[in-house]
Amino acid sequence: MDLIISTNCPQCSADLDLAEETGGFHCAYCGSSLYPTGRQGVRRYYLAPREDPARLEKALVQALSRVGVRRAQMTGLKTVFAPYWRVKGTAYRWIFGKTRSSIKSGEAKMIKELKASSVDSTFAAFSGYDLGLTTLGVRPGVLKLRFFDLKEMGRLGVVLPVSVSHQQAKDRAESTRWVEWDDAEIKTSLDVSELIGERYSVIYFPFYLATLTQGEDHRVVILDAVANEASQVYTLAKWNEQARQAKGITAGDGFPEVQYIPFKCPVCGWDLPPNSVDLIHFCRVCRRAWEETAGRFQEVSYHTVSPKATPEGPLIYLPYWVFKVSLVLADQTVDTIDQFYRTFPLVITGRSKPTTPTGPIYFHIPAMKINSPLRLSKVAHAFTAIQPECRFDSDQTGLPPAGGGVFLDRREAGQMTRIVLLSLVTEGNHRLQKEMATATLHVLDHHLALYPFFEQGLYLRDAVCGTGIEKRGVFT
Repeated sequence: MDLIISTNCPQCSADLDLAEETGGFHCAYCGSSLYPTGRQGVRRYYLAPREDPARLEKALVQALSRVGVRRAQMTGLKTVFAPYWRVKGTAYRWIFGKTRSSIKSGEAKMIKELKASSVDSTFAAFSGYDLGLTTLGVRPGVLKLRFFDLKEMGRLGVVLPVSVSHQQAKDRAESTRWVEWDDAEIKTSLDVSELIGERYSVIYFPFYLATLTQGEDHRVVILDAVANEASQVYTLAKWNEQARQAKGITAGDGFPEVQYIPFKCPVCGWDLPPNSVDLIHFCRVCRRAWEETAGRFQEVSYHTVSPKATPEGPLIYLPYWVFKVSLVLADQTVDTIDQFYRTFPLVITGRSKPTTPTGPIYFHIPAMKINSPLRLSKVAHAFTAIQPECRFDSDQTGLPPAGGGVFLDRREAGQMTRIVLLSLVTEGNHRLQKEMATATLHVLDHHLALYPFFEQGLYLRDAVCGTGIEKRGVFT
């Protein structure tokens, strides 16, 4: 689910609604080209309470009646913003093995299957209190959020500190098995799960704390301040006990504030091409590439690959992260193309012998936005299995107006190398499957490369080794 963020243009103060993944954009009112910073870090958002006195009163009456309290008088009402971690990414799971039913029949059916699932989950980032909501569910996806604003939130109520650290949030997310499988039907020989491209944010959710009294009976009712529904009811003594425990809890990480910087090339001053998803942007005038880091654009070096074949039409350059790797197995280190093909002999059926057998191994991970995690893995496998021999242009003038920016950052692409590695293992190679359980893939170097493609029917065909990508699966 993609969040919608309500904000204001810093130049003209016009109301704007931005998608969570928005990079550079043009203000529709004043025309300013702007870029909100911190997209690759931890951004913070908040949901404002929705005031509905009638629903609030009804929720209080119902909550108190469930604990046997009637006609209580409200003596206090305040708003509390509680932080929740949100993790968003893609979970992959490779399964190798045999189906148990086929084993019983004496004809073992080999299984090699990759499953992928989008991850979008929230959990409490505070400690000490039980407010009745362990997760925010779909609320952030159907309501408009705002960027964290301590001054405005402080005017509305109390802001609880983030006491679950970023590292603790990562540990929790990485230890969760996101992709389920019918393990009862499969006898596995290799089972590998990876959470890839995870991005973390903090969402502050509003609660109402209503204090009510009936004689000597004092109650605290916790209400979801968006739905105006009760989530917990405590005696005052029980609530005060939680408050005492929470006082000893210190705040965790500090987080940078979102700022707006000009969405312009820092060298030539021209507007960078607007794109709602890219992380690295190519200037169409001076051909430089830029990535926002710590509130400013930093230049990113890249290579342009020369086409080998004569294209059938205009070239479209698509970005790939290229990783020079070394694979350490139990009894050998695989670090040349010749060793690579001996280790994975069936990945190059029909390919001519490489002209540089002692050359290094490169994994090629597409960096443009591809609309399916499984298609992303398939495209990466195709280039990596071929190990294309490339010639790079000495300058960057080959980048045409048509082309894609970089959606997949280097870290996320690096995580994909292990998924691609397992795609090279065949379902019948049990020895290699066993080695993959403890194998280590070392990234020795990396660079960003723009590969030439041309349109051919329903496909984009690369002009280096002839692989194809369905046009409908790529955002350019």
